[in-house]
Formats: sequence, C-alpha cells, structure tokens
Amino acid sequence: MRKLSILLIILPIILLSAQVEIKAQAEIPNWKISGAIAALESQNPLIRKIALDTLGNFTDQDLIPVFIRMLRDENSAVRIAAARALGRQAEIAPAAIPALGDALDDPKPQVRAAAATALGFFEMQAVSEAARLGAVLADSNPEVRANAALALGNLGDAAAPEIANIATLLKDENRLVRLCAVEALANLGEIATPEASKLLPLFNDPDPDISTAAAWVICQMGEEAAVVAPQLISLLENPNQTARNNALNALNCL
Repeated sequence: MRKLSILLIILPIILLSAQVEIKAQAEIPNWKISGAIAALESQNPLIRKIALDTLGNFTDQDLIPVFIRMLRDENSAVRIAAARALGRQAEIAPAAIPALGDALDDPKPQVRAAAATALGFFEMQAVSEAARLGAVLADSNPEVRANAALALGNLGDAAAPEIANIATLLKDENRLVRLCAVEALANLGEIATPEASKLLPLFNDPDPDISTAAAWVICQMGEEAAVVAPQLISLLENPNQTARNNALNALNCL
C-alpha cells in the first residue's frame, strides 16, 4: 500500500512535467524555423547547410519552395542538404520532383547521388524522372549509380525500360553498386524476370551478402523465374558451397 501511495504522489508530477515538455516542444519550432530561414541568407555556406539540416526536420509545406531554391545554391554541400531535406519531406513535396531531376545533372557527383536518393523517397510519385535516373546508371561515380538503381527500384512499371540497364550493374566492379542493383531488381519483382539469368553469376560472387541476395531476388520474381531452373540445377554441382546453397534455396522458391 505504501508503494501505491508513493506512486499516486509522483504520477501527477510526472504527467505535469510531460505536459510542460509537450507544450515547450510545440512552441520551439516557430522560432527555430524563422531563425533557420534567416540563416539561409548567411554568406557562410556551413551556416546555410546547418540551417537546411534543421529545417528538414519540420514538415511544413511552406518550406518546400525554400528547399527547391537552395538546390541552386553555389555551394555543393548546401545543395546536398537541400536534396536531403526534400527527400525527408517527400510526402508533401511532389512539386520538387522536377528540380531534383535537374539536380541529377549537377557537376558534383555527391549532389547527383543525393538527388537520386531523394527521388527514391518519392517512390511512384517520381515516375516522370525514370528516364533521367536511367541515364545516370552509367554515371562515373559509383554512389550515383547505386542510388539511381535503388530509386528506380521504387518506380514499379515505370522503371521497366531501365531494367536491362539496372541488370548491367550486376557486373559492376563496385560492391555497393552490385548490391543496390540486386535490391532494385528484387523490389521490381516479376517485371524484372527477363533479367533473371543475369543474377546467376552472382551466386559465385566473392561477397556472400551479394550471392545470397541474388538468390533472394529469384525468389521475389516468383514462378515466372522458372525459366532459369535448369541453370540453377547446374549450380548444384558448383564447387562453391555458398553457390550450391543459394541455388537450392532459389529452386525451392520456384
């Protein structure tokens, strides 16, 4: 009974503290937003970047034009921060999609990569940029190629014309690019089935994560991937145990 009495005394204090904290949090954004917007006019690019990082945490339709404008900032770090902010606001920022598509042509690869990542968050809303994302699958920078593949993987049927180009990345020299290409094909599912045979060499990939993921993609494609069953059966005699195990797992999915 004594423990219960103590709890009855403490509980109102805890609830009152929580209410004060909630009220404080509700009041903070107004001055934070106005202060951060003012900071965007700073001559110091680091301050502008930090301001965008702060603003990106607030869901506010009025901020979207601000982020779009900052995509044209003279400093690449600021442009990256603007792209990331728009990615975080994807649900309310479809108007930003064309500007992010333009950012795929930015001279800085880090900006192109950030724009591709942001477009991926828009998923089916970004179908208008499928061709532009497909174009940067051949980018000289591996991060751009990887992020473009992932973004295309979220576009469903609109990505169909680019599936063959995504599949070419399965041979990319960069591990991250190969892994992202595998994930993109997995997300596209059955419509990626025509490229199923190109996944099979990855069963021998030196990276076990990639070889296992390749088998998982075959499973994601479903019964339509049965066309590669003879090749999977041949892989059961592969000297590489990981390849054999993955082939068996893939066959069990068909």
